[in-house]
Amino acid sequence: YTFAATTPVPAGLTVSTSGLISGTPTVNGSFNFTVQVRDAASATATKDFAISIMPRPLISSLSPSAAPAG
Repeated sequence: YTFAATTPVPAGLTVSTSGLISGTPTVNGSFNFTVQVRDAASATATKDFAISIMPRPLISSLSPSAAPAG
C-alpha cells in the first residue's frame, strides 16, 4: 500500500508513503484533510481526517522551594 495526502495537511506535518503522520505543527487550529491509499493493483480509497492542534502549554516558572517536603 502507498499513502498520500490529497489535500494539504497542517503546516509542519507530513504524511509518509507508509501512512505515518509526523512532524511538528507550526500552526494551531482545527484542520481537515484527505488521505488516499493505493494498492498494488492501483485500486484506491480515500479517508477524510480531522485534527485539532492546540498551543503548547506555557510553564512560566518552576520553584523547587514550592514543592512539598518528603
